[in-house]
Amino acid sequence: MKFVLEINNSEKPEAAYVGWTPVECMLYIENHKWNENPLPITVTVGNTNGKGRLSLYKSNAPDATPVKELKYDFRSTHSPNMTFYIAGKYPYASVAEKDTYIKVEADNGDLGSIEKKVMVRVRKNVEHMEEKEIEKFLAAWVRLNKDAAKGSYKGSYTAPPPTSLLHEIILMHSYDTANEIHDRRSFHPWHRAFALHLERELQNVDPTVTLPYWRFDQPAPTLFAKDFIGKTEYSNEKEPNIHNLIEPKFSLSNPLFTYAKNTLWGPLRRSYNYKKLNPAESKPNDSIRSQSDVINETDTFIGWGWFEERRSHNPAHAAFSGHVVDIGRDPADPLFFLLHSNVDRLWALWQEKHDRYDSTQKATYPFLGKYDGLVGQAWIDENEDKVYLDGNDEPIMFAPDDEDIGNFSKDTLWPWNKFHEASRPSRAWYAPGYAKTDKGSVPQINIPFPTSPTSSYPADNHALTLSSTIDYQNRLKQSSTLGFDYDDVPYFDRDKEEKKEAQHEVPMINRMQFNQDFLNNDLSVNERLEAAKHAIIESEQDVDATVAILLNQQEPEEIRLRALQLVDHTTAKFLEVALEIITSSQALTSLRLEAIHQVLAAKRWNRHFHNIAPQFYAVLRGLIKHDDKRLGLKAISILAAHEDRVVQEFLVEELEKVNNSYLPKEIVISLLRQSNKPQHTQLFRKIFENKNENDTVRVAALEGLSTDTNSKALLKEVVQNANQKATFRTAAALALHHLDSALMNEIAAQHIEKTTSNNFKKNAGGEGFTEDQTHFKALLLNMLLYTADKKHLVKAGLKKGLQQLRNISTDSELKLQSVNKAAGLPKNLTILNKLSSKLLQKIQRDEDDQ
Repeated sequence: MKFVLEINNSEKPEAAYVGWTPVECMLYIENHKWNENPLPITVTVGNTNGKGRLSLYKSNAPDATPVKELKYDFRSTHSPNMTFYIAGKYPYASVAEKDTYIKVEADNGDLGSIEKKVMVRVRKNVEHMEEKEIEKFLAAWVRLNKDAAKGSYKGSYTAPPPTSLLHEIILMHSYDTANEIHDRRSFHPWHRAFALHLERELQNVDPTVTLPYWRFDQPAPTLFAKDFIGKTEYSNEKEPNIHNLIEPKFSLSNPLFTYAKNTLWGPLRRSYNYKKLNPAESKPNDSIRSQSDVINETDTFIGWGWFEERRSHNPAHAAFSGHVVDIGRDPADPLFFLLHSNVDRLWALWQEKHDRYDSTQKATYPFLGKYDGLVGQAWIDENEDKVYLDGNDEPIMFAPDDEDIGNFSKDTLWPWNKFHEASRPSRAWYAPGYAKTDKGSVPQINIPFPTSPTSSYPADNHALTLSSTIDYQNRLKQSSTLGFDYDDVPYFDRDKEEKKEAQHEVPMINRMQFNQDFLNNDLSVNERLEAAKHAIIESEQDVDATVAILLNQQEPEEIRLRALQLVDHTTAKFLEVALEIITSSQALTSLRLEAIHQVLAAKRWNRHFHNIAPQFYAVLRGLIKHDDKRLGLKAISILAAHEDRVVQEFLVEELEKVNNSYLPKEIVISLLRQSNKPQHTQLFRKIFENKNENDTVRVAALEGLSTDTNSKALLKEVVQNANQKATFRTAAALALHHLDSALMNEIAAQHIEKTTSNNFKKNAGGEGFTEDQTHFKALLLNMLLYTADKKHLVKAGLKKGLQQLRNISTDSELKLQSVNKAAGLPKNLTILNKLSSKLLQKIQRDEDDQ
């Protein structure tokens, strides 16, 4: 006989994860038969001096009290099973490992005792994460980008087709979802499911990982750094060659270093859009409402959901240029998911304060039941006012409102429509270059929702509906827990009483007065700008007054810019005024740039956008080659991101010019990479092979070959050629890694195997001493560490090479610091030491596991 302990209905190690929400444990004795002899046992919980703590409970009711131990006698109870509950002790969460345990001891007899390790796993504020937690999260993200697609996301409308599991997840938020789940009450339930989908896939890679959150109403210096989400710079409008094309900077030891160069749509782009609002130092947009504002806005969901989406979520996206502001491409930036984890957490905090878990109550979710109206073509015929047409009067997009399918509590969530009973109306994504759906219903993709060993949600015989996302902790015992918790949202009532109440204080804000102060031109500019931080322009009268400010050239520039940010972006009037500003040659350039930015951002939430989309893109085409390059490049970058044929032809012409180009060639290549086509990569190859081009351009051309299978041989030759410049080898390695990571990792392993002390000569020209050579070696180590399979790491030669590299880099670092500073060599080789040491540790762990 022996003890068997099940956590989350399983005795497997991958099920032994808990948050604040209690989970059921079942203890029994294998092969035990009842008899007259006593079999008393004691259950306790403990920890291994990590940060996690467990609590033991007899019940999973919210008012339950923890106990120090549980006693049970298998003989006297006549029951073969003992059931109890465990939960993380708020607020003591684990850090990237199982540091707590359940202990079962027999009080007498021969059964002895058992210990089962458990991790207290919750979603954390990014600013509270430790280095190893950050690395694990980023490494899991990169691994998803290398894992093969499951093939469940099908349809000709997906362009480009997904090649990795991460691509499939990214595309779930693109194309058809724009009007499906934005500016509707289903916004929060849908995104809760979407975030959980990603988190479960990450946990399939590494079960210690959760989806952390970025609290975007506070500074985030840890997040916006080279070792996390990337150092993010300002969109400097005075330097038009980099505007809207800034790539966040990553350290060579960051798992995202390879990913950021080749997302689904070219290199990752992100810059903060408002001067003096660096997200590492402050909230990145004055329009973002505070957490206290959001939680205390109202106690009914219909008003709260609207407020959070428009006054919290929307301006967080609009704080940036690059991927994260552009609906349809934003999930390619990991920042998107950290932003949405916080959006979901704000919902969880609001639910906690107002006790909004019952999905049958309108205060919890206002649209109850199931949609029972028209669907498909019949819906289109009846709702002409909600259908956007192209030039041939063909439907290209529909704009459902809250009374349509997909917004009722019992409706299934697209695209997890395993049990769909009705199709959505026909529509396609309107943007130049994006493929359109065929006539008929929106593709019923039926993507399987990832299962989890720590949750039974969703059950095999139940559909994924809006209501099933609401009571995520299953406080009402009507469904099942979703399997996640937030570090500052407890489950037990006792824990809530001990929680700090500062964030729950009701804000005393007279918004009407703030609106009046901002609109009052008798006040100083600073007074009006300060009032704008709390103003909310909603009423028709205030909107008209704000529009008047926008069009009044006598108003100060700062006030007009702030008015453009404050005016209600969901209205047709906003789009009309913004287009008027963009097309006005008399308008300030700063105002025109901000208007372009806000219209682009409004794609996410303005249901009138598709009516003006053709005009908007036509206006941008008119700005190509504008005398003010700030406007020209802003327009070109947006059109290139939307695969506009006109701007692509213009960019190709720019590349083929010998002199007098409007843009530097490396910028042109970067723009074209957002939707590489065969004719583009042929041109890139030609540019690299032209030795008369400067190195910067040739490096950009090599990076641009990352989607061209015909260039694989060329890239391989460049990577392996020791006579090539290290900058070329680095660019080729990044491109080849995106094309064929297995091949590139094989090459990387072979290169590191050959590491000897001869590679690190004491003179300035010796390989390994130059900055570029150190960079190249570090890149190879990064690839092996975060994306290589075990077969690439088991070679004895690799282990020996890594040991050499670790030892040599340490010795060389000391010599460089004392002898070679004058030679212009790198200050240290710490990065090589760090990466080679980590890779050796990983190999050792793999060997120990075998």
